Amino acid sequence: MPSFKLFCAWTGVSKRSFVKGLGEDVEDTAIVGMVIDLAHVLGMKVVAEGVESAHHKEQLKEMGCDLAQGFYFAEAQPGGEIEALLTSGSLG
Repeated sequence: MPSFKLFCAWTGVSKRSFVKGLGEDVEDTAIVGMVIDLAHVLGMKVVAEGVESAHHKEQLKEMGCDLAQGFYFAEAQPGGEIEALLTSGSLG
């Protein structure tokens, strides 16, 4: 169990490959929900990665996901442009 705790804390949780199947693949949806619930029981925050659509964002929100990142919000940016992106208020 200690290595699992370390894994969850380190990975930030719901991986892109599972998020991509949200609402389309029953198994992916179940895995994401289970990981979110388990992380919360363990007192962890959940960060979903690979969010590429408003549908994914809304479904993750409904499932109780704490944070999300991915191309839906913004594509990778050069380091010097991050501050302007964050202060612009244009992130989903």
